[in-house]
Amino acid sequence: MLQDFSEAVYIYMGRFDRALEVNQKRLKELGENEDPWTRMETTSAMGILYEHLGDYKRAIECYEREMALAQQVGMLLAQGRALANKASSLWGTGDLKPALKTFREALKIFEQIGYRRARLIVLVNMGTALVDAGEVDEALDCFDEVIADLASEGLQDLELEVHWRKAKTLLELGQLEEALELSQRTMDAVRDGANLQSLIRAYYAHSLIADANGLREESRQYLKLAHDELTSQANKITDAHLKRCFLASIRDHVSIQQAWDSLDDITP
Repeated sequence: MLQDFSEAVYIYMGRFDRALEVNQKRLKELGENEDPWTRMETTSAMGILYEHLGDYKRAIECYEREMALAQQVGMLLAQGRALANKASSLWGTGDLKPALKTFREALKIFEQIGYRRARLIVLVNMGTALVDAGEVDEALDCFDEVIADLASEGLQDLELEVHWRKAKTLLELGQLEEALELSQRTMDAVRDGANLQSLIRAYYAHSLIADANGLREESRQYLKLAHDELTSQANKITDAHLKRCFLASIRDHVSIQQAWDSLDDITP
């Protein structure tokens, strides 16, 4: 019980590396003969932590072990979860074709069992992967389907994710005013407890959108927010490998740093 509590505290503090150590110790103590349900949940948690840290190869290995355990116990929900998380990590590596295939497999399972929340999360991630693959129309269909369902489902935690991703897609399509309107509404609605990686990318997306619309001060303000959140989190990670992995997990981290370095007159 104490281990579970310490893991939660580390995650709350943004210390994903220390939370990972807790799970690694727990899995070692469990052994191969332990209840497969417990090993499945611990393996899944490790995969998520590796993914947060940007170590996609190890995350994928965890999700594949989770999938095997989920099939062993016959739990469709865990199979869908393992597929969705594996797809996200494949997407993180830039392996788009298998990522999209795996997203669709996860979507099929969540539709089969009627797990609407998980289905919407998959649609958000799949939509952005489709943008990367150049399938913009299908991506916007994914985003719009999620947005249409958000109010009725009450899934406020997904609002930031889907809105910034759609706004950035509109920017890339040259629809500047529409992108700005959506992004400004999204920034106004940011709540405490938002996913850190999504928040950093949302701030950076809004900086780009504001700049494209000639709003230089607003652009600088949100670039500073993105940079400060990124560096604050990275500085909490003491392991050099895990720090590099975390930075790699923020897909815009190089662009954020380069944009920040080019602003020599911003007050820290």
